[in-house]
Amino acid sequence: LFQNFNRKNSKGSSLQTYSGIINPRLVGREDYRIFERSSNMRGNNQFGSLHLNLFIDVSGSFRGNIKTTNTIINSLLMIEKTNPNFTFDIVEMEVGEIILPKEKRFVEARGGNHLSKDIFDIYRKLQLPQQYNYNIALFDGDAYSNDCDYYRFPSHKKITSKGQGFSAFANNNCTIISDSDNECYISKYAPNTRTIYTTDYCGELLDNILKVMQKALS
Repeated sequence: LFQNFNRKNSKGSSLQTYSGIINPRLVGREDYRIFERSSNMRGNNQFGSLHLNLFIDVSGSFRGNIKTTNTIINSLLMIEKTNPNFTFDIVEMEVGEIILPKEKRFVEARGGNHLSKDIFDIYRKLQLPQQYNYNIALFDGDAYSNDCDYYRFPSHKKITSKGQGFSAFANNNCTIISDSDNECYISKYAPNTRTIYTTDYCGELLDNILKVMQKALS
């Protein structure tokens, strides 16, 4: 994919694509641009690079998927090291969310989870300018299984409605992979986001990573 991308990008080609942040309602800073679908761009996208963000639910129930998920992440690390046109970030979603440091991007399952208000700032921060950005969010169970943790994370109180955190993913450059437990939230707060309800979390994660690479790089 990357060899083909480099060859075509150097010659110039046309592809209809989305880049950057799509939903203007979620943009609160002037240094982010809104990109609409357009055609006849030079190369596969107008920037010539792909930035992938993976938002991974690391609640305890995901423990059986950790080894496979980290194998996928390891493959992405190898690609990133050898190709300057690709970068990626990992966000662990537990009781609160955190962007993993570049040198420590392997995930591990811990406790429960509660999608917090912080997800909005994290999502915006990871939409890098001058790059084709794509986001995949994976939830293996109810994203609000730890309602009692408000005392640990006061910012959770600022979410006035359960499920509101899913509106951070209400963008055209995002795919949600989720257990059906979250369907009620997604249908309300991110109804137009491409969503896959499944229990084959790692299989869908790998498949959708390949699809976005195919779209952006081939």
